[in-house]
Amino acid sequence: MVEFSKGYGINSGFIYFGGGTTRVLESLVNMARIAPDGHGMGRIMILGGAHISKSFPTSLGNMDIRASSRTGPGYHDDAYEYGRDYPPAIVQLTIQRNLEEAIRFIDASKLKVESLITQRYAPDRVAEGYEKLIQTPNEALEVILKP
Repeated sequence: MVEFSKGYGINSGFIYFGGGTTRVLESLVNMARIAPDGHGMGRIMILGGAHISKSFPTSLGNMDIRASSRTGPGYHDDAYEYGRDYPPAIVQLTIQRNLEEAIRFIDASKLKVESLITQRYAPDRVAEGYEKLIQTPNEALEVILKP
């Protein structure tokens, strides 16, 4: 499962969604780089309402699993929210830079998101799109506003 990394394995993985994510966690563990003692090692970040059924810690090797409930640097900073950026020497990966990188990957077809889009709404139907996300979160994985 680590062919794409030329056999090295991955250093880190991210779970950015909620729901049943046990299989996703297991996949990330199986893709991890291998330590000299034969155990997987690396870091997995969980952002979202993940539900995981797993025996900790023996089945995970030496994985560092972290959860985050904050959106990142700039959270609750009005100047940042309205355009100011933090210097890269202080914060390398701000929300803005992460989003820019994700968009770059999508644009280069390196991050496939089409299968995640469950609904498309014209901008004049934005309230309907939000309502769909709130009222039926199991049906609305990703709502896109499409001009």
